[in-house]
Amino acid sequence: MRQSRLARNAGRAIRLIAAVAMLAVAFWNSYRPQAQVTSEDKESFGEHATEPAVEGMVVIPGGWFKMGSEKGEPDERPGTCQQL
Repeated sequence: MRQSRLARNAGRAIRLIAAVAMLAVAFWNSYRPQAQVTSEDKESFGEHATEPAVEGMVVIPGGWFKMGSEKGEPDERPGTCQQL
């Protein structure tokens, strides 16, 4: 069955909007300000201090940690060791 003119135009409009949205996101991601590692970061994390991807983020060194709890909500149980 042939599509009506309205359906074809609606499809084109949706594809155009999606393309513009993707370009806007790509532009935003490439031009946002980058944060710098401070001397405080270097003192705290030593060799693990790296440039954060986004201003306002903090550097967390890798290692093991416990995620979850034995006493928490059902979706938090059981506590398990995880590596970052």
